[in-house]
Amino acid sequence: MKVGRNDPCPCGSGKKSKKCCMAAEANAANQAQATILIDRRLTDELATFAGSRFGKRASKGIGELFDLEQPEEIFFPFLTAYLGYHQRIEGRPLVEHFLAARGADLRADELAWLEAQRKAWISVWEVIEVKPDVGLRLRDLLTGEERFVQDVSASRSASLRMSLLARVVDWGGVSVLAGSYAHVLPPEWCDKVIAIVRKKLRLKEAVPVERLREEKIEQLLIRTWIETAQALHHQPAPKLCNTDGEDLLITRDHFSVTSPAAEEVARRLADIDGADEDDRDDQGRRVFVVTKAGNAQHARWEITVIGRMTLGADELVVETNSILRADRLRARVEKALGGLVRFRARTHEDLAATMERMKRQGGPAPSRPAVESKEASEIVRAFKAQHYAAWADEPVPALGGKTPRQAVATKDGRRAVDRLLATMEGHEGRLPARDRYDFGGLRRELGV
Repeated sequence: MKVGRNDPCPCGSGKKSKKCCMAAEANAANQAQATILIDRRLTDELATFAGSRFGKRASKGIGELFDLEQPEEIFFPFLTAYLGYHQRIEGRPLVEHFLAARGADLRADELAWLEAQRKAWISVWEVIEVKPDVGLRLRDLLTGEERFVQDVSASRSASLRMSLLARVVDWGGVSVLAGSYAHVLPPEWCDKVIAIVRKKLRLKEAVPVERLREEKIEQLLIRTWIETAQALHHQPAPKLCNTDGEDLLITRDHFSVTSPAAEEVARRLADIDGADEDDRDDQGRRVFVVTKAGNAQHARWEITVIGRMTLGADELVVETNSILRADRLRARVEKALGGLVRFRARTHEDLAATMERMKRQGGPAPSRPAVESKEASEIVRAFKAQHYAAWADEPVPALGGKTPRQAVATKDGRRAVDRLLATMEGHEGRLPARDRYDFGGLRRELGV
């Protein structure tokens, strides 16, 4: 429910929203905007100072740490923060040399910002909450620290459970991202980075911030993150299959229909075994969904959708998700309709190729469109609730064949289940809010 400016604030303070949380959010947003202006000015001054005082020594070894052949927007914001506040020159970060030489000429707010920057550290931050057009709640997967960062842009592109290599700066009562690497990682890939860093530190629990400030650890973390992100980027597209184990390939058979025969075609389509008229699509065409009993992969599924038939005034389109299903359904359609339709063409849409092309172009992976109605959303959520309730007691290959309920009996098992749930939450985070499954109950049930 949307809260108006003059409505009681939902936090329970008794004040009007505009004088309570809305006002606090506005102040935080203004403070975050002020940091951007100060940071831009001081970043320029640091760069000028580095060039005049140290020349090429200021960036020595950077080419070995960062992949400078990538587009500049991928590494530049993070690189400039690293050069200013972490890269050692004569044993000290550049900012310390800058303060020693120019500190007396800086304003109080500039000194405060640089001090806040000095306290920040590089780490892996996981998105645990997204507040659209406001910011993100992040958890440091190494130290355990949490912050809510004011960042409108990030809140519009972030997904739950994705992780960033970033620096979070606390200043003036707000937290902001001040240098983040453009490539993010999903939970299963992020865990590889965390495991390497923890092994080097020999720490399984919370890592002290001071350990992350060690030069060798900073460089290990950066190098491992970049290598992992590149490995993910160049990973071959997965082989996608439907629940019958057939190669996934969206296949559409196009038939021409003579207008006077359209009603007879509709009647005969409805008589095909497993076919039910669903509804009309947004173009007014009649839609028939074809199902079969049971499912080869999911014993609890009572039916499996094998195709969709869309009938317009002069065309029938039969869509399935594999060539084998298409061949079988086409044969049934032609037998049922006889001379009322004439086959024209078959088209395909390779989802794996589409995902690979979009990944290489830097675009988002295609996601399921929003459910169109409230009733349909409720059906989807009910189905997910049933599916995930059953999932807790089904063997999972990623858990060594154990069920999630069995796996959580050990500490390592709970960790593995937690990361699996994080991955699923990440996928759900790409959907509209009303279509997402809330994993909170399942997490509580399993104790993770």
